[in-house]
Amino acid sequence: MTFRYRDYADGGRTQRLTLDAVEFLRRFVQHVLPRGFVKIRHYGLLANGQRQSRLRLCRRLLLGAAEAAVVQPAQLRCCPGCGGTRLVYRELTRAPGPAASAAQPADSS
Repeated sequence: MTFRYRDYADGGRTQRLTLDAVEFLRRFVQHVLPRGFVKIRHYGLLANGQRQSRLRLCRRLLLGAAEAAVVQPAQLRCCPGCGGTRLVYRELTRAPGPAASAAQPADSS
């Protein structure tokens, strides 16, 4: 089966493609939605009607929010006992598994 199509990657030129019937049907069925589904291409901010104006507005709002935000450096956490900044939050343990149990010697007590 030979059919024509537009190749938009090649400047919209019309091309011809020959496929056997099984391959043509396979490609065609990939575009058929199951019963009850509705095809939605773009929605929300990217809906085609107001896309450019909404994107301009989003960029303007994001830039304004970024300029208004004041970023403070993080405060160092100090030990309440000695005032040091090197804290141990929790002890790391080896994950259980065959390699972990083989690496540890058996307890002989």
